[in-house]
Amino acid sequence: MSDTFKEKICIITGGTSGIGFAVAEELLRRGAVVYVIGSRESSVEKTKPRLAAYPQARFDAVDVADTNAVKRLIDRVVAETGRIDYLFNNAGIAMTYPTELIPYEQWKSLIDTNILGVVNGVYHTLPLMLKQGFGSIINTSSIGGLTWPAYQTGYVLTKSAVLSMTWCMRYEYANRNIRFQAVCPANVATEIFKGSTPPPGAMPVQEAAVEILNGVENNDAIIILPKDLKDIITRLKTEPAFEDWLYTETARLRYESVQKGLPPVDVPDFSAYPGDTV
Repeated sequence: MSDTFKEKICIITGGTSGIGFAVAEELLRRGAVVYVIGSRESSVEKTKPRLAAYPQARFDAVDVADTNAVKRLIDRVVAETGRIDYLFNNAGIAMTYPTELIPYEQWKSLIDTNILGVVNGVYHTLPLMLKQGFGSIINTSSIGGLTWPAYQTGYVLTKSAVLSMTWCMRYEYANRNIRFQAVCPANVATEIFKGSTPPPGAMPVQEAAVEILNGVENNDAIIILPKDLKDIITRLKTEPAFEDWLYTETARLRYESVQKGLPPVDVPDFSAYPGDTV
């Protein structure tokens, strides 16, 4: 196992569940000092016993949409450790829903958490990293930041923004020893499915955590999970006919699901693409 993260100071928001928890645990396993951040005290308290074997785990409850709360977190970490090596802006909320039915409050919640949560983390951490002369900021986008599936308008809006801002800052700060990277997961078997069965092929969350940290070590600009989705993304960007078919079929399938009172989460079988018929 690599010692890249040994004794490094890491912050991970959204660290009490899902991908965030798995990454936090993997970092702890690799010897890092990890500030595991949840949005609520209750989630933090539930997480502490799960990581009791790691004395280098630290905990806090922070609403990432609250810029003052994020500043207090950064100030606390610096006061206790003197530096920050890695910030994982991972906290976020997902949504797949008919666009015309999204309440304004839900739009605002998505933007506040998924976009401003990342902005707040960068805003309060980047000056410190510039002063100390090093650091890495890893922002969790989504496969939805690279694609445009129907019924995910609000989610795609926010995750596209996260990916775009990460690209901008990656180049802006590359010559100042500050690294920016984006994580773009698709289906990972986490609590996000809320008791339902994850889709076939969903990546085990522990495996996803390892791949994320491998990508961070390699300084990959975009860490796509699972890896085989890279071929689909390339195909979407190079074959307009396939792109149009995939998004059209996705919209059709999801519309039919909504009419039946089912969640609009279906995607077409890629092998059904008529352009591949010989």
